[in-house]
Amino acid sequence: MAKFKNSIEKGKYHIDKLIQKPIKPKKQRTRKIYHKLEWKKPNGTILIEYKPQTTINDLNKTKYKPKKQKIKYPRNWKKYFEARQNHWNDSIKLIHELIKMLNIKTYGSRRGRPPIPIKDKIFLCIQKVLRGVTYDSHAQLIELAYYKNYTTTIPRPHSVADFMNEIQLTPILERLVTMSALPVAHFEKSFSIDSTGISTFDKSQWIKIRLDYKKHRDYKKLHAISGNRTNIIVAARVTHGTQADSPMLTPLLDIAKEKFNIKWFCADKAYSSRANTQAVTEAGAVPFLMPKKNFKTRSKGFPAWNKMIRMFRKQESYFRQFYHKRSNVETSFAMIKRRISNSVSSKNSVAQINEALCLVIAHNILVLINSMYCDQLEIKFKN
Repeated sequence: MAKFKNSIEKGKYHIDKLIQKPIKPKKQRTRKIYHKLEWKKPNGTILIEYKPQTTINDLNKTKYKPKKQKIKYPRNWKKYFEARQNHWNDSIKLIHELIKMLNIKTYGSRRGRPPIPIKDKIFLCIQKVLRGVTYDSHAQLIELAYYKNYTTTIPRPHSVADFMNEIQLTPILERLVTMSALPVAHFEKSFSIDSTGISTFDKSQWIKIRLDYKKHRDYKKLHAISGNRTNIIVAARVTHGTQADSPMLTPLLDIAKEKFNIKWFCADKAYSSRANTQAVTEAGAVPFLMPKKNFKTRSKGFPAWNKMIRMFRKQESYFRQFYHKRSNVETSFAMIKRRISNSVSSKNSVAQINEALCLVIAHNILVLINSMYCDQLEIKFKN
């Protein structure tokens, strides 16, 4: 065959019949279809050769697909690193200014040692969680806070563990979560809700057992509403690990709508219900709650449900565009667990709840510091 091809190049033979001229595109996969080539010699001998066939239809199917350009989010790295370098001194100042806005008085008896003010207890608890140190290592920070006039007393380091176990601090810490988010109220218009597990003392990590629902009783669950722009948490509650997600939407939404102008509200299928959809609509927001597979359009006394389902069916791409902003609340939880802590060190249930709320307040303070440097935000706390 090699001799025959060489002879064709020299002109000794001529091609009498060619059924189809083969076209071989560069770097394209060809279909397994072959066509026949007939070569006829002058003496009448016919040689037949089969080669892969590439038709015009195959070329049309393999169109050029340009690479998708990655979406880049510009950042002022100089301001960002400046915020990271000064976050410790700035965070202590902001915690002190935040606690000063509380109208709380400490009452004690006439006899014995005067009690430690509640504001000092809250300050030391948040400071300990933010630094991520043990109670023994917290001693120098307690003295430093006293000499800088952030506190009025110098308690023993292990007294902070007793402060963390006081049930009277829980509603105050929940209130501080919302107060710490008020400086960015004019930024945030879109919000999302979700929950995450908080690992507890001497247990496995939450990420390892989050699908094993029988073991959830050993853990705490953080329910939170987060802003989709700054990832700040505007309302939070801490419950036991077996608490369902859907019933927590209404109480958290009632807290958020008092201080924030909510225009869009996103949630996953765990919160998909007629009552939750109606509650979001009554708060003045457009609900983007992903429906479940077995959803039905009947409103059953909740007209907001029927409107949302119609929007999901007729404008699904528009619906999903807003719904996928819900991933920002996952980012907020990741920021807490990576930068501060993914677990609580307390043993008692009340102390674990208070420590988890301190994690949220510390996260909000760090978000405010970043906005203060990168967005030139003037931080003014309100009661």
